[in-house]
Amino acid sequence: MKLNLSSYKTIIFDCDGVLLNSNPIKSNAFFESTKKYGLKNASDLLSYHIKNGGISRYEKFSYFFTKILNKKYKDDEMRSLLETFSRKVQDGLLQCEVNPYLKELKETYSNSLWAVISGSDEKELNCIFKQRNINRLFELGIYGSPKNKEENFLKLSEKDIKEPILFVGDSKYDFEVAKKFKLDFIFMQCWSEYKEWKSLQKNENFNVITNFSELL
Repeated sequence: MKLNLSSYKTIIFDCDGVLLNSNPIKSNAFFESTKKYGLKNASDLLSYHIKNGGISRYEKFSYFFTKILNKKYKDDEMRSLLETFSRKVQDGLLQCEVNPYLKELKETYSNSLWAVISGSDEKELNCIFKQRNINRLFELGIYGSPKNKEENFLKLSEKDIKEPILFVGDSKYDFEVAKKFKLDFIFMQCWSEYKEWKSLQKNENFNVITNFSELL
């Protein structure tokens, strides 16, 4: 059955795995950025990253130091990892596939206002979206880390956004944020790295799509 979004006044999108086919780029960057600390440690971070999609690089690297390496980290160590990671994802984000149905979806549901709430770095995200000429689709703004998604939804809410509100994501964390704020939720699965989504959907009964084509 085709889902109809015409009743929604506000639509919020995650970025990686929803708007951009960028999950593999991020996964590779997490591994490559930390393999100097040992391949097993880098693999452990990669596993944590995939299980916790939508959480920022800041939180994931903090977890890497404190839980995987079991050490306190200095500011310059964290800064070095963040800079390495950013360099590794930059070119990929400029070249990866943009969801091919994005602009048609905007034309179809032009009555709604759009926003992005992502775990990606906010400055980086705004720069990428501008270079890829999709920033203007999101009138309500493009929000990212170091603030988490809950904090960014509260920031977005200061704009007096209109209900009903829909959140489109590809991770368990995206669903948890939607549930916390009583937003409707759609899980997009074609680019998701979250493998347990079927079990979560069975328990929580949210809508699932393969891609935006099912909304047109």
